[in-house]
Amino acid sequence: MHDTTLTQVQAEGYLPQLQPRCPSLAKPLVHLLQQVLVLAQASSAIQAPECRPRGRPPLLSLQQLYLALLMGVLRQTPHLSTIWRRLYLEEIGTFAPVQVTYEAVRKRLLSAGTTALQHLFETVSVGLAQWSQAQHPSALSLAPFASQVVALDESTFDRLRRLTADLRDLPAGDPHLVPGKLAGLFDLRLQRWVRVQLRADVLAYCNTGILLLLEGLAPGSLILADLGYFSFPWFDYLTGQGYWWVSRRKRGGDL
Repeated sequence: MHDTTLTQVQAEGYLPQLQPRCPSLAKPLVHLLQQVLVLAQASSAIQAPECRPRGRPPLLSLQQLYLALLMGVLRQTPHLSTIWRRLYLEEIGTFAPVQVTYEAVRKRLLSAGTTALQHLFETVSVGLAQWSQAQHPSALSLAPFASQVVALDESTFDRLRRLTADLRDLPAGDPHLVPGKLAGLFDLRLQRWVRVQLRADVLAYCNTGILLLLEGLAPGSLILADLGYFSFPWFDYLTGQGYWWVSRRKRGGDL
């Protein structure tokens, strides 16, 4: 994104108009994201490489681009073009609008790759931890005996639409149409994720890889789990490791 890429759109009338803003949590959440990025010194974590081609410095910083991307996720934005229009027309947090083309935004994302985005998520996680300590969050009176209260759950992604040649011939219900599963451990007291895990094997049972999710969890923690994790050997293991646990009961079964 230098002189050859950052070409100004000729007229604002060319841009499709965005829908009027509606009251939502998106704006305060973006503001919070900016706060935690500052607390965690995000500028050093998602900084563009120092060695860049000669020419005009990029107008669109990675911080602004990724904040716009996260805002798009919060608003369930269906396409990158909507994120580009917001970058062009709206303030993103405290960042002013930037006059860049859609192609420039797309190329910037592709050139940045996923490494910078991963650093951003790690930085947000660290920043949220620092922010929550500064806010002195309520420890909640629920289960005061537990050193930590966490929820364990797994979600299967939506099936892919058969729009490309490699998917059109797959029959309905084929597991290859499911891109994967997302498993996570959520801290109910701090209201933030402890760990999130992507699982490519959609046919694997919930307990597959579960020990990686629990890695580092403090002894004496209370684990809340859905019915998919129901297993007596698993309950025995948790008890033996010094954890408390709560599970849904199978219909017609004994616990």
